[in-house]
Amino acid sequence: MTRDSMQRAGLRGVAVVIALAALVDPAITRDRRTKPVVIVSAMDSARDARLADAVTNALRGRFSVARSPVAGASGAVIVGDGPPISGDEFPSPAFVVVADSGEPTVSIDRLDVPQATTLDERVPVLATVNVRGAAGRPLDVTLRVAGAAMDRVTRRVDHDSTFSIPMGFVPSSLGPAGVRVSASVDGAQSTTVADATLDVVSRRRTILFFDPRPSWTSTFVRRALERDPQFAVTSRTVTARNVSTNAGRPPATLDDPSTLSEFDVLVIGAPDALSARNVGGLEAFMRRRGGSVVFLLDDSTQGPYERLTRATAWSSSRGVPATFALSRGDSLTLRAAVTVAPARLPAAATVIAGDTKPIVWETPVGAGRLIVSGALDAWRFRDPASSTFDRFWRTVIADAAASAPPPLLVETAPAIAKPGETVEVYATIRDVALDPDAASGAGAIRPSISATLEPGTRVRMWPEGNVGRFTGTMRAPRRPGVYRVTVASGGHTADIPLIVSADVRMATPSSPTLSSAWATSRGGRLFQARDIGRLPAALDAAIRPRSDRTVWHPFRSAWWILPFVLALSAEWWLRRRQGLR
Repeated sequence: MTRDSMQRAGLRGVAVVIALAALVDPAITRDRRTKPVVIVSAMDSARDARLADAVTNALRGRFSVARSPVAGASGAVIVGDGPPISGDEFPSPAFVVVADSGEPTVSIDRLDVPQATTLDERVPVLATVNVRGAAGRPLDVTLRVAGAAMDRVTRRVDHDSTFSIPMGFVPSSLGPAGVRVSASVDGAQSTTVADATLDVVSRRRTILFFDPRPSWTSTFVRRALERDPQFAVTSRTVTARNVSTNAGRPPATLDDPSTLSEFDVLVIGAPDALSARNVGGLEAFMRRRGGSVVFLLDDSTQGPYERLTRATAWSSSRGVPATFALSRGDSLTLRAAVTVAPARLPAAATVIAGDTKPIVWETPVGAGRLIVSGALDAWRFRDPASSTFDRFWRTVIADAAASAPPPLLVETAPAIAKPGETVEVYATIRDVALDPDAASGAGAIRPSISATLEPGTRVRMWPEGNVGRFTGTMRAPRRPGVYRVTVASGGHTADIPLIVSADVRMATPSSPTLSSAWATSRGGRLFQARDIGRLPAALDAAIRPRSDRTVWHPFRSAWWILPFVLALSAEWWLRRRQGLR
């Protein structure tokens, strides 16, 4: 066989082999290591966005990065201070990356906003802000409602600390309102934001003034509330035996708690004149109704009322008038020259106003609370130039009324949700929850309850024992907007708004120690931003190698056409050169 014929046979053989292999289609099984999927999630989408981008760039190439929880991920990196509220959606191992300790950081750990309020009532907002690495710089905290700035507070940061920032506003329209608090310091990467919701309802606080004998202090506190449209005031003043002056339809006695249940707050003038049966009725009101009682002392005379105050020794003062400010940092004050205070504050009691001693204080009594005022002659200093007597008592009594639970209490967690997010619904039937017989199981009441989410989606509610509490779970609607959750039970109906927004930001506690512990429990650890370069190696070491068994069909590749055509073309060219057909 000549050399040319051997070349032609070889080229023809290559083409035949390729064609036969394509017809047979051989399969090769092999184990192939896949690129792990790692979730990178920012605790605060605004504050931690830049750091999350830096983490993503550091991981790309060695890992497939997902910026939100996905099924089948091999690990997770949480960017920002504080572990996630729900860590179940993140796989192990999980690492945490926080900003460098030398850089200024600010976070809103907690945002306290009432669930509901009435029109023209001042709404207290308390923001707990954590600041680190910003000594000597100003902290700016701004309160916005529906996008409009309502209040702003500036504090100087002397050292790493947690600030409690009281703010407030007065709503001007009915309906749900979105409340947003933002906090920033000079030099921080971004502004931290936290959202909450508030339902402004058309409801007046029901207040009963009951004076077993005429009281100057009670008279002027009552007049201050009667001039405020947010209060519906009913009063009874006993002027002599079987003689009283009434406004509205007050109960004739305090002995029967059922006649008091319609009121949110009971204000008692001259409490030393109360009988033991009156005191028993007030205690039942606080324990079974969850309402508040305000004692406006006239003197330090002993009496049955001291069983509720739990104070048996009093300290009196008479002298130069002094000013006492509201302890929560507001500008409201009382002024008095004659005061009385407990020699020792009862356990669990807190001061509402006072300097070195508690002049106005409160103590819990069951589900309710008792407020005691020892400013005996504060009514003499009602001139706005010397004190804010009227505003002080309106604020204190409004706060007490707001704490009184309604017959049916409904809450959602969260109150502002992202589209499709899981939302928990909680309902509490007050009379059952505060019934001691129900709590003990004796004569337990089995109330029925129903819940719906607009526009008619039913929410299944499950009881929690015999305590009048129910829990349900639902999904937030996919379309952003304002929805209402309605619950009905025993002739009572209550509803609250549910705001659905893709831009929701929740208050997130900041704690590097807690973050480190959480990461360690998930098989990871805490990294500073400056150490991001070492994060890929740590992830690679913590993630178990994952390989997939794959079947490879090599001759299904279209590239085999090229050698097949080249072999046939070369064989044909050789034949033509030799004059063969």
